[in-house]
Amino acid sequence: MPKDIIQSPILKTANLKKHFVEGKGIITGGRTIYAVDGISFELARGETVGVVGESGCGKSTLAKTILKLTEPTAGRIIFKGEDITNLSSREMRPIRKDMQIIFQDPRSSLNPRMRVGDIIGEPLQVHKIGQKGEREEMVASLLKKVGLKPEQMMHYPHEFSGGERQRVAIARAIALNPAMIIGDEPVSALDVSIQAQILNLLMDLQEEYGLSYLIISHDLRVVKHICNRIIVLYLGRIVEMADTKTLYDSPSHPYTEALLSAIPSTDPFSGSKKIILKGDLPSPANPPKGCHFHTRCPYKIDICEEVYPELKEIEGNRKVACHLR
Repeated sequence: MPKDIIQSPILKTANLKKHFVEGKGIITGGRTIYAVDGISFELARGETVGVVGESGCGKSTLAKTILKLTEPTAGRIIFKGEDITNLSSREMRPIRKDMQIIFQDPRSSLNPRMRVGDIIGEPLQVHKIGQKGEREEMVASLLKKVGLKPEQMMHYPHEFSGGERQRVAIARAIALNPAMIIGDEPVSALDVSIQAQILNLLMDLQEEYGLSYLIISHDLRVVKHICNRIIVLYLGRIVEMADTKTLYDSPSHPYTEALLSAIPSTDPFSGSKKIILKGDLPSPANPPKGCHFHTRCPYKIDICEEVYPELKEIEGNRKVACHLR
């Protein structure tokens, strides 16, 4: 984890929402999908925050909304002290230098028809950084920075392994020397042995450049390895937020407890039991009344079915949305 975390936030979201309307027609108004439904958190400079939850909980939509790859429905996005919520695409262009993303699958995020040198150099060209010869030197340096060889800039993505392609994606992400990088499942498409290498590379780059990371993942082993704090999402809302050690040592929300119990243990005598949640994740188009998790919660009480619990601080910097806490 990074040594230096500056507590002033580089990113802040306030009641951020992203709702989609599905099946809207002339006669019917369509149904609303509450993909991201009122998320507030801060990311400090030099910090790594993980966002975890099941598929469909709103993790990737949150990432795209923060980057304004999709426009928010409501709420605010503050980046480096500036409210970027309502900025146009033209106004966002210079800001995008400071906020980058690494996608899940490098096979689909890298243009197969472009040489790797052109892929990494494209952001430099778009933002008019350096002349052609200078950009080639920058690309060569970036390749070495991520553990690849400068002569590989002439190769195409299909000539690389999965881990090497993700290194190319990382080189492209750091080309403009950004302040923040969002990793949307950045290692989930890779073999476990390669995952550790990529995570270690990300941590090394963070220490060198003072990067802030927001890591989206369904794998709680990944976020434990790299993150300072964890945000747990369920149906587009935060149910728990705490520093990594606190959350893993003593999960406070029943959903967090269930997620952590699913992590395979290397100790056959640990005595830990997997918590099997009943039923499937409800639809974000029709979330349950009250606490959204009550339909699957083994500890629910009557109030859970009627009132959504407030996300409140219960100890230290831990926050949880649960009537039982």
